[in-house]
Amino acid sequence: MPVLASSLRLPVPAAARKTAADLMRCLFPHGKLVCVASLILVLVALRSYYLCSPYVCPKGRTVANSPYASSYEDHRGHAGAYSPPPAVTGESDKVLVVASTQAEDTAWFHEYFPDWQKKIYVMDDASANLTVARNVGRESTAYLTYIIDHYHDLPSFMFFLHASRYQWHNEDPIYDGVQPIRNLRLAYVQEQGYANLRCTWSLGCPTAIRPFSKVTKLEAALEPHNDRANTVAAFAQAYMEIFPGASIDDVPSAIGVPCCAQFALAKWAVEARPREDYVRIRDWLWTTKLPDSVSGRILEYVWHILMGKPAEYCPDARECFCLKFGFCDLECRSPGSCEKRYRLPQHEEIPPNWPEEGFGTMGFPEWGWWE
Repeated sequence: MPVLASSLRLPVPAAARKTAADLMRCLFPHGKLVCVASLILVLVALRSYYLCSPYVCPKGRTVANSPYASSYEDHRGHAGAYSPPPAVTGESDKVLVVASTQAEDTAWFHEYFPDWQKKIYVMDDASANLTVARNVGRESTAYLTYIIDHYHDLPSFMFFLHASRYQWHNEDPIYDGVQPIRNLRLAYVQEQGYANLRCTWSLGCPTAIRPFSKVTKLEAALEPHNDRANTVAAFAQAYMEIFPGASIDDVPSAIGVPCCAQFALAKWAVEARPREDYVRIRDWLWTTKLPDSVSGRILEYVWHILMGKPAEYCPDARECFCLKFGFCDLECRSPGSCEKRYRLPQHEEIPPNWPEEGFGTMGFPEWGWWE
């Protein structure tokens, strides 16, 4: 993850400044209750601020001085030996399942992947050729709808994707969605059944959710709009509803998988569960009282479990990049990342006119950082 502060001159959140005054009461015996409550609030505020990610980071917190314009060149060969994936022919044997909105440009799927089937769901347009009955649960409603509707004629390979080409969570030096799709080994998907489109552990690994964390549940109570904390607080009950018959003892104590609900599935992995399972899970999405921001995040951290993977599924990054994408001989200083492949930006919104402009702005890295 990026270094969020490099000196002692750190900005202090307003909530922390306000509460700091209350901490002065700790100097007096009669202020113990106020002291304890204030200390908790300060810790929560600082934790949310300095460990912020594109999920929760306030927009505009970190903005670099000026834009940097440069042309985009193919960068697949940077940072390690690369070998292209073997060709797989036959349009009927592989599909891109895309969850989109009317505002998103999906033309790039047709431009770069003409030999793939494309099932592009426009979730907020009831009149679209492909849409969903209820636009809830974020991308998972589209994913589940495809599986349910095509369960008896599934292709060998299914890629489940978001619509925008450039997104902060794409496993690529410039966050380009073309490269992970193009480079992913279908032989790896066939062997594993499930393949996340990311290798880097930030965010989601090694552990993203601890359903029984009292600290996070307290954080959810203190911050009702904190989607991350509320996802953790709601996870155990949701898990038992998604997997009927599961008891509280069956709920994993820790869940981890690279974010962010973009992955490939092999036909055999989907068929390992009956169609009724996917119908039930979609019904849960449609009827739960949880907000979309929470129910969708819960499904994000359940897909790999549905496909038979352990609750904490964070493959070693070096092995992942090599076997999954064909990037071998990378320099990997930790199990969760390799040099020159990905940097976690400080905000989720891609700068305007990316990638021709925007490097070094809005918390995104400078052009050429991977060289």
